[in-house]
Amino acid sequence: MLEPVRKSFVTDTPLKWTRVNQTPDFVFFDHSVHVNHGIGCVTCHGELDQMPLTWKSHTLYMRWCLNCHRAPEKYIRPREEVFSFDWKATNQMALGRKLVAEYDVHTEQLTDCSMCHR
Repeated sequence: MLEPVRKSFVTDTPLKWTRVNQTPDFVFFDHSVHVNHGIGCVTCHGELDQMPLTWKSHTLYMRWCLNCHRAPEKYIRPREEVFSFDWKATNQMALGRKLVAEYDVHTEQLTDCSMCHR
């Protein structure tokens, strides 16, 4: 499984990635906004630490994204836990409401079409 990585290193040629997730050109997506506002990698990408090869964990259709945009308190976590795969909240709703306020998440804007569509 790592042979392509080793070969790339030895031959100094870039890896050819197989894209797992791709959004249409009219969709604007910025990882940094999600990371900076406490949305963990596992929320969208699944348990990557359990995948021998990466696969699409969620559809990433607008309907799926809106579930989080309409209720971010269900998904938000402490920023220091964004990259953690095994983090679990004791009381997600209470913590989520606190973090939405603390991270200044503008919930009224999250379902505005222009947030994601340009």
